[in-house]
Amino acid sequence: ITFKTNVIRMRSDSITTLQSLSIATTGSPPPLLLPYVSVIAPQYVGPSATFAVETSPVVGSGGRNVKFAWNVTSSNTATVSPALSSFVASQNGSVLSVSTSSLGLITDSAYTFHVTVTNFLKVNSTYTSNPIVILDQDTP
Repeated sequence: ITFKTNVIRMRSDSITTLQSLSIATTGSPPPLLLPYVSVIAPQYVGPSATFAVETSPVVGSGGRNVKFAWNVTSSNTATVSPALSSFVASQNGSVLSVSTSSLGLITDSAYTFHVTVTNFLKVNSTYTSNPIVILDQDTP
């Protein structure tokens, strides 16, 4: 910022004379905090299992709370039941507890969970789980 020599208008509208040219140098603003998480999920689950999809602790939150918004996709879009889609969309925490049988997950299909994390600056990032395959029999 460069001020004009000899004249500056103050709040009181009085005129003040500057003795010399004044220059103030400013830097670029700091980069926005980008929220970052890892999504942790099992690779395979049985048809009657309950499994967790969760995030690691958030980096880039500025020490404040963040918002989580989840959704799910499948290797075959017909296999995302309305119950599963609705359940996942209603969740706003860092952990999903998913029941394969009550939410209509279909065997031999792979499901991928996505979470969008939004920080206090309203900056967001979306992260994805590995595909979770629903086996046709329960695993030990």
